[in-house]
Amino acid sequence: MKRYTPTTLLLTLTSMSAWISYSALAGADQDMMKCTIRPCPNTETGEDPAAIEIRKANDLEDQIRNGTNDRERWKNLILFSSSTDNPSLRIPIVAATKFEVSLDPRQGSLKFSTLSTSQTFRISEPMANLTSDTLCPKYRIEVIDGAPGYALIKKTCSIHEYKPGRFFRSTDYFLYDQKTNTAREIWSASTQLAASTPFPTAKPEIVIKRLNDGYKLDWTGMFPSDNQPSRMTIHNIYMQEVGKGGKPLLSCYDATNPSRLLKENEMCESHNLERISSP
Repeated sequence: MKRYTPTTLLLTLTSMSAWISYSALAGADQDMMKCTIRPCPNTETGEDPAAIEIRKANDLEDQIRNGTNDRERWKNLILFSSSTDNPSLRIPIVAATKFEVSLDPRQGSLKFSTLSTSQTFRISEPMANLTSDTLCPKYRIEVIDGAPGYALIKKTCSIHEYKPGRFFRSTDYFLYDQKTNTAREIWSASTQLAASTPFPTAKPEIVIKRLNDGYKLDWTGMFPSDNQPSRMTIHNIYMQEVGKGGKPLLSCYDATNPSRLLKENEMCESHNLERISSP
């Protein structure tokens, strides 16, 4: 049996014993839970108990990844930058259209692809460029919302002690739009307070309202502080437009006052991600 590496985390498992073994063994040495006698006398199949539970968890992961329930898949699969199991570093966003996102930690990139398109964007420093001063050496990727042609992605940087007593963690949201070949960082928040400080995040989670030529997003960002978290409510619209020379754009409008949309003001703190490749 191959050695398991923590590619994805199943947040919900039908078997509690599988969850305990799966989470405990992710990245750990399986030798600690192997039988000393072959075949193992404590299991019906003669396999190690750890091997059985890991196989069950891997089977469940494959079942969720290859299933038809898109939202169930988003809730249960997470991509980790620390994984070495690249073939599994992908999440089908819309199974029916073969629309998926995949992570390449070595290049620090996210690729959105269908059967006919592929667009890749930089979301982190390549592994070869990481140093002891890097604030976000490890992160995870989640799909929050999506449909054919677009996706909302959440990147969470793990707590990292980059200097003695100094802890960094951050949360970023990316909106991908296939029509304009664009991925925008729509919100980014970080903190360097004590290790026990909560992560900055949107609460409740961001939901996309699809428009004829764009997207409407309403959410409240929660910013950690030494006291109670501060809150900021944001109402933004992202429109598919055509710029100079016919270049497609995904422009941001502050919709705090729906009767007076303000283009690319301070509420549109986002920026386009660097595009590495496209069709």
